[in-house]
Amino acid sequence: MRTLFSLIVFLSIYLSASADIRLPSLFGDHMILQQDSSNTIWGWADAGEKVTVKASWGATTTTTADDDGKWRLRRVVLSRD
Repeated sequence: MRTLFSLIVFLSIYLSASADIRLPSLFGDHMILQQDSSNTIWGWADAGEKVTVKASWGATTTTTADDDGKWRLRRVVLSRD
């Protein structure tokens, strides 16, 4: 549970430090995602911008924003493999 909280904190800090990447209000502080389950994470960025989500334990996944600036990571499995 603590590592999932760390992921959300890291993601929030990372995205706020990057260009114009935004998450919907659904994602917020103290949010918990179930480990080893399929999760979908989405948001908005500049068109064509690369978006990387990295868990505190090293799991990483990447996507690119479409022409409208929308991005989505489907079936994100955050595990400690």
